[in-house]
Amino acid sequence: MNEKVHEVLLRQRGLLNSSSAELQGSSYVFPASDGGLRRLDSLKKRFSQLRDLAGIPIEFRPNYCLRDTIASMMLSNGATLAEVAYQLGHAPGSLMTRRYAKFIPAAQQSIANKAQEAINSLLEPREETGRTSLLHG
Repeated sequence: MNEKVHEVLLRQRGLLNSSSAELQGSSYVFPASDGGLRRLDSLKKRFSQLRDLAGIPIEFRPNYCLRDTIASMMLSNGATLAEVAYQLGHAPGSLMTRRYAKFIPAAQQSIANKAQEAINSLLEPREETGRTSLLHG
């Protein structure tokens, strides 16, 4: 999270804390006037305002990028695919697995290990024919 976005969120939390009792006790960052959940159209408007305040161009970081950012951060920090799928509302094993697997450090290491094994197999002599691999002639 960049510093400007962090400042905007802190300012919002400060506004809530200085507001009515309903808002002070709300667990939502952008609550409705009664402290409860806002309607979707109201949330979209508020996110657009915050995006503008944070200096994030609409064409560079559209709102849907937030899901990608959250998913990649969760996976990079050790969350399982099942946990992220649940958080995003996906079924385990869905397309989400292929999309976000690259953010799992263990998956990256597994891919690197398989690539190394493939390279090693090309460099080692082949026993069945007594010839070396293509790289050795």
